[in-house]
Amino acid sequence: MLRDVLRKLGVGTAAVFTPRPTELPPSGTTPQILGMEFYTERDAAHFRGREQAIAATIDLVSVNPVSLLVGDSGIGKTSLVQAGLFPTLKDRGWSVASCRPLDDPDRNIAASVWAQLLSNPASSSSSVIETVGIISSACSPRPVLIVVDQFEDAIPYLSTDRVSGLLNMLARVHGGAFPNVHILLCYRGDADPKVGPYWQTISGSPTGLPRHYLTALTLEAGRSIVSELLASRMTADQTDLANTLADDLTQESKALNEHGI
Repeated sequence: MLRDVLRKLGVGTAAVFTPRPTELPPSGTTPQILGMEFYTERDAAHFRGREQAIAATIDLVSVNPVSLLVGDSGIGKTSLVQAGLFPTLKDRGWSVASCRPLDDPDRNIAASVWAQLLSNPASSSSSVIETVGIISSACSPRPVLIVVDQFEDAIPYLSTDRVSGLLNMLARVHGGAFPNVHILLCYRGDADPKVGPYWQTISGSPTGLPRHYLTALTLEAGRSIVSELLASRMTADQTDLANTLADDLTQESKALNEHGI
């Protein structure tokens, strides 16, 4: 491993590899209608209704080396991470990165987090374990959060060598090998039966890894978001209209919920 070679030469990893400076993209001045798109850091100033979930997930990742964010498809996990966790943690001095396993988890995760967290040219020969170790040393003592989003990508490959390095890395991080590195794995709740046994193995516990279940926004939170969005696009004398429209949408949502829709 590259870190072992550097150690034999008497060269510290942090002296060779440079962490990428943390940057917070400027926020837009007007809330955007994103439709089915997820919120990003640029939308953080207008990300509403998830304050409790943001606080709970930050508490979760702060005290656990490996943790889980679980929720239904489309519930807002990516938005929570991008527009909630990342801006808050950056303000607190963390380095952050997000990646997806796709069809080659070990290779894709290693390449993605290297590009986001290190200024040095990427090393194609570095394994995911080695990459995380280099990031840990280069960024130390700054805490690092690596989010593996849509972990269900990896499920078809869990029994192959495309994921063995990732699973070993998670076990090493959980065991404290890289004390400033924290991993958050995000995936749909229906994937739990397939990935749960791996979390039990990594944690050594029948309950698996610590997690936060992300649920749907309350109607009250949804109404507040809709009202703010509408008001931002209307003149001052149309504020009452914005509130009326938001109330109408809330009532329609309640009716749909009552009918199980």
